[in-house]
Amino acid sequence: DIEGLVKAHAARRSQGLAQRLLKNYIFFRVPVMRPDGVLRGLSGYVGWLYSPAFALLTIAAALVGLFLATRQWDAFTGGFPYLLTGPGVAVGLLALVVLKVFHELGHGLTARRYGIRARRAGVAFMFFVPMLYTDLTDAWQLTSRRQRVLIGAAGILTELVVACWALLLWSFVPD
Repeated sequence: DIEGLVKAHAARRSQGLAQRLLKNYIFFRVPVMRPDGVLRGLSGYVGWLYSPAFALLTIAAALVGLFLATRQWDAFTGGFPYLLTGPGVAVGLLALVVLKVFHELGHGLTARRYGIRARRAGVAFMFFVPMLYTDLTDAWQLTSRRQRVLIGAAGILTELVVACWALLLWSFVPD
């Protein structure tokens, strides 16, 4: 109701400056784009990623990758100290940013698959630590609990898929 909204707005305005600064220090967002057009364009090309055949191939890639990594365990673990060097930190940060973009694409594409529009995407800051976000608040309208859970889990599942294929690829690329 309008009266409730007016009262809530007045209550927010009556907060002290210190309270508002503290609240905005803890968490704030910087919208960068409206991703729905990009997601609509990509969704036609990535439908195969949701197939049972791709899921089985990814599981097979993970198992073969694990097997091959255990056969070269010293070489596999020997590469980790590189990540503590200057170039290693730079490569690691770049990989993390790319992975987080895929993470958010996973949420967005899965939501798009179920007819949910992505309102905004950008960078959110929690205690001034940046993190990407995709606003999918319309997902609550889905009646299927399974679809809502899949949208929420899509980011982590995307990261797992990337990890499975990267582990397999590690065995075949040079240092």
